[in-house]
Amino acid sequence: MAGYGSVDDAWQCAEDVRENQIELCKLLIPSGDSLHNCIKCGEVIPETRRIVLPGVKTCILCQKTVDMHRPKIKVMRYIL
Repeated sequence: MAGYGSVDDAWQCAEDVRENQIELCKLLIPSGDSLHNCIKCGEVIPETRRIVLPGVKTCILCQKTVDMHRPKIKVMRYIL
């Protein structure tokens, strides 16, 4: 089996990919102080949204537009 890694190597690689995906998802979550007005359209961001999503900068409608244009994150699944 020269040239092929061990099962432990494959497991470690899968763990590394999973950890990287988790870190990427964490970076996409808003944090910090929420704005009272949307940075895209200027509309008031509802208080409930500001409380539930700390650091939110956009209203729901503008966030939907942003999400439509954001590349989708594919979660990779490994079965070992």
